[in-house]
Amino acid sequence: MQAEGAVVYERLGCPGPSREGARRRYAMYEVTVDELAGLLRAAESAHAEYEKQLGHADSDWPVWYARFILEKLEKDEVDL
Repeated sequence: MQAEGAVVYERLGCPGPSREGARRRYAMYEVTVDELAGLLRAAESAHAEYEKQLGHADSDWPVWYARFILEKLEKDEVDL
């Protein structure tokens, strides 16, 4: 069974909701303040689109942002 919003997550480049995701270990990344700020801006923009498609505010936005940013770091998609 697909979780609500999972297709939107995939389309916007962010992993969908997952119970296992909360326990997943991530590598350490070194990023500059400018790189992190850029990732936060990209997450904000993608999340706004996600909420439009979802049709309501996402109260769990911090987790969405975290997954989005970690995925970008894993794929080495850090743009300034």
